[in-house]
Amino acid sequence: MVFISSAGHSGSTLLDMMIGNLSYAESLGELMVMPGEIALGSPCTCGASLLECPLWSRVLARWSQRHGRPPGDIRLGWMAHSQHASRAFRLARAASHGWRWLQLRAGVPALGLAEPVYRRGLEQTLELYDDVAECSGKRVLVNSSKPYLVAVDHARLLGARCRVINLVRDGRAVYASFLRHGFAPRAALHAWQHHYDRALPLFERYVGPGQLLTVRYEDLVTRPQETMSRVCGFLGEPFEPSALEFSAPHHNVNGNDIRFRPRHELRLDERWRRELSASQLEFFMQHAGRTMLRMGYGADVTPPAAPRAA
Repeated sequence: MVFISSAGHSGSTLLDMMIGNLSYAESLGELMVMPGEIALGSPCTCGASLLECPLWSRVLARWSQRHGRPPGDIRLGWMAHSQHASRAFRLARAASHGWRWLQLRAGVPALGLAEPVYRRGLEQTLELYDDVAECSGKRVLVNSSKPYLVAVDHARLLGARCRVINLVRDGRAVYASFLRHGFAPRAALHAWQHHYDRALPLFERYVGPGQLLTVRYEDLVTRPQETMSRVCGFLGEPFEPSALEFSAPHHNVNGNDIRFRPRHELRLDERWRRELSASQLEFFMQHAGRTMLRMGYGADVTPPAAPRAA
């Protein structure tokens, strides 16, 4: 089981599909949002709805038979996306995740103490993996749902069966992307900085060295063969040229729209260099400069000045 953890707009769908191109792997996409995708009738990457997809229809039928409920009743935790969610839902989800983060930071990792929606969602997700493996015949499954809390609990509960990929991208590129999608400056900053400031300490504490690999988006698109060879080695599997070909059928749930494109050009996206103004860059670096340096993006980063005494 491979869990890709990252801030949004960092290339998780691309990495998910590149691993899914391998003959022994199945790319699942953002599995956490499956219930919402079923309700909306959203298509799988193969083009069919999830209830008609050759893979997911079989997986969901097995789930329904086991639980005696229709596929639409499946619950995999709090949905990762909230474009259509109420304010009450978003607040409840934030409280649930905040409580789980506090537990892990305090060294109390027991899942039984987690909020019920989170706990049941995680349990059903782990159960679903066995059905996917059985129906697909693949020995490596990739979940690119992204939340670091779920990644940590995957690593804890699955042990040696789990690998976590910490996917990182230059925060300025992510900040610009969120601004492009209509986020306010502080929300765009928070979407990147908050994820890594909270994720890295938990990864260091709970995810074993053999379970964790950091991959840079910039390396993935500029040195794809070298990077994917490293990913395959981390998984204990052979590299195959198909990782770079995007010819395999995919069954991703949600994700970036690149999953529907017949051709994929690996190209470094650095639009932030022309889109961000000097004042926007100054705002980002003032608040996130230290996180940037910690993440290894330091060649052109000046550390923010320490606050002056009053």
